[in-house]
Amino acid sequence: GIGDMEDADAQYALSFDYVMGMGLELGVDYWLDDVMDGQMDLGVMYHMGGEGMSWAFGLKMTDFSEEHGDMGTVLSGGGYTEGLMHFGLDYDTDADDDEMTVSFGKLFAMDAMTFGVGYRANTSMMGDGWLTLSVGSAF
Repeated sequence: GIGDMEDADAQYALSFDYVMGMGLELGVDYWLDDVMDGQMDLGVMYHMGGEGMSWAFGLKMTDFSEEHGDMGTVLSGGGYTEGLMHFGLDYDTDADDDEMTVSFGKLFAMDAMTFGVGYRANTSMMGDGWLTLSVGSAF
């Protein structure tokens, strides 16, 4: 974390996302860290392509396995460019406060592998966000 959250533990997840030819994406995250160990999230996104810019909108059900309590709902929207820059805004419908989160970053495609770096923060605490790193493969 950055700012006041420097001592917070890192979070790790195994994620699988499948994007269909019609633009529908299905995703599952399985969390491995000490804080959210065993929690599973399920997401559905719809991608709309455009010239130089694409958009994505969807819904994520957090902790749908109810490993840590009640399932939550997050509405998401964002975009990405042909140059693999991305940005997004999430709205947690179950949060009492600080329900908006913003993210942005860049992906780097290398043959069949993709590497990414980004930043994710709650809109009320932009200086106390998280640096995000990702590694993926297309098959």
